[in-house]
Amino acid sequence: MTILYSTLLLYIYTRSIYDCGFVFLALLFVVCVCVCVCVSLSLSLSLSLSLFSLPFLCVSSRDLKDPKIVEELKCTAMGLEIFLVQVVCGSSYTAALADDGCVYTWGCGDSGVLGQNDTSDRFKPTLIKDLQGMDIVKIAAGGSHMFACTSRESYAWGWNGCGQLGLGHEEDQLRPQSVEVLRGHEVKDIAAGAAHSFALVAMAKLKTDVLYSWGSNACGQLGQGKKVSKKDEREKEEEEEEEEEEEQEKKQRKEQNRTEQNSVVCVCVYVCVYFLSAC
Repeated sequence: MTILYSTLLLYIYTRSIYDCGFVFLALLFVVCVCVCVCVSLSLSLSLSLSLFSLPFLCVSSRDLKDPKIVEELKCTAMGLEIFLVQVVCGSSYTAALADDGCVYTWGCGDSGVLGQNDTSDRFKPTLIKDLQGMDIVKIAAGGSHMFACTSRESYAWGWNGCGQLGLGHEEDQLRPQSVEVLRGHEVKDIAAGAAHSFALVAMAKLKTDVLYSWGSNACGQLGQGKKVSKKDEREKEEEEEEEEEEEQEKKQRKEQNRTEQNSVVCVCVYVCVYFLSAC
C-alpha cells in the first residue's frame, strides 16, 4: 500500500506539473491572441481616423488656402525675363523649367532631390547651377528623384534606393548625373514614379521608339514580367537561410523537450525503484 500510495502521489504531482504547464501555455496563447486583435483594431481605427482627419493634419502656419503667384519666378523677377514652360511636383518638392533651359527647384531637399549638391530645404526657387547652359527641354519628378533631358542627354539625381536613377547602382546623388544608357538618344518622354522610372526613347537605327523601364519592380510596375533582379535573388536566398535556421531551432527545441520528458520519466522510475527497495 505504501508503494502504491507513493507512486500515485508522484504521478499526481508530475501530472499536475505538466497540466499546469499546458494551462499556462494555453493562457499565454489566449493572451497573445487578444493582444494581436487589440493591436489590429487600434491600427485600423487609427488608420481610419488618420484618413478621415487627413485634411486637418496638413494644416500649418505656412499653408495657403488660395493660389498665390510665385514672385521669384515672375517674368520680370530680379530684373530677368523668366518664361516657364513646365512645372512638376514630387512628394514634397517642386521643380520648374524655363524656356532658356534653366531648371529651378525648391521644397524638401532630402536625398539631394533638389540637385543643389546638398540635402538642405529651399523655401524659394533655386537655380540648379550644374544644369545651367545645357538647354534642358524636359524634366520629370518622382517621389524623391528627378530627371532632366536635353536633345541627346539625360540627367538624374536624388534618392536611388531601388536604382531608379538608372545609373547602375543604388547610391543617392546630390547633383545631376548623366544616364549612360540614354546618352546619345532623343528622349521623347520621361516619367518617374515613387521608386521607378520610364523613358520613351527614339532609336534612329531602328527607326522606331523604344520604352525603357528601371527601378523598383516589387509590384511588376516595370512591365518586365516576373524577372527577378539580383537584389531580389539575394533577399530570397537570405529568407531561405532564415527559414532553415528556424527549422533547425525548432528541431533543437523538440529534442530538448524530449530530453526533459525523458529525465522526468527517469526520475519517476528512480523514485519507484527506491520505494520498492525500501520496502
